[in-house]
Amino acid sequence: MVAQEDFEAALVELRGDVYRHFFRARRLAIGEALRLVDGKGRARRATVSEISGSSAIVQTAELLPSNEPPLRLEILVPAPRPPRLSWLVEKCTELGVAAIRLIDCERAGRTIGSGALERLRRVAKSAVEQSNRATVPEISGIHQWTELRHMLSHCQGSLFMVPSGSDRGVDETFESISLVIGPEGGWNAAERAELEGLCSGSFGLGPRILRIETAAVAATALLLGHEDLS
Repeated sequence: MVAQEDFEAALVELRGDVYRHFFRARRLAIGEALRLVDGKGRARRATVSEISGSSAIVQTAELLPSNEPPLRLEILVPAPRPPRLSWLVEKCTELGVAAIRLIDCERAGRTIGSGALERLRRVAKSAVEQSNRATVPEISGIHQWTELRHMLSHCQGSLFMVPSGSDRGVDETFESISLVIGPEGGWNAAERAELEGLCSGSFGLGPRILRIETAAVAATALLLGHEDLS
């Protein structure tokens, strides 16, 4: 992944993590092609022209498909323990989620610091590069419950998850949707009532109680997995 200003250049110098990804992990050689992305939805082809011990020069070429789903999916989810949260971010990013907003609710009181958020953003960036996406999802939080109405307004439609929820799909006219995922202890009565008033419907994965990260990945795969990529 390169900075937006570098993305426009004819020749780009690759250093740091992006250099290690292409020339230590993938072991690209001079003359080989690679895919550069700017993290904001653009991708282009490039060819390796020079390699040194700590950097490489690539020559950029034509724009490539973004590989982003046509449906923008934002997930609102309580934060599980750090290793599980990191896995959630990695896998949901690979599947194509556009934003991960960490929320507070009565049965999920975990806090997270700015340093942890930055680590999660690095996880997301790496997952974008691995999966050939072009957009790094927004990661924010932890948001208070009172912010819920505002966050849901970002998308055209919204669903909240409950065991045996009624909906399994999305209105095909929607270009964006929010999915609110609850804690493993479930929503309290007041939260459930508010969600029923704010959201378009519910979304279920069966009667079993899933871990937060399992529910997030499974629901993301169902909502985005059938879409043709652009």
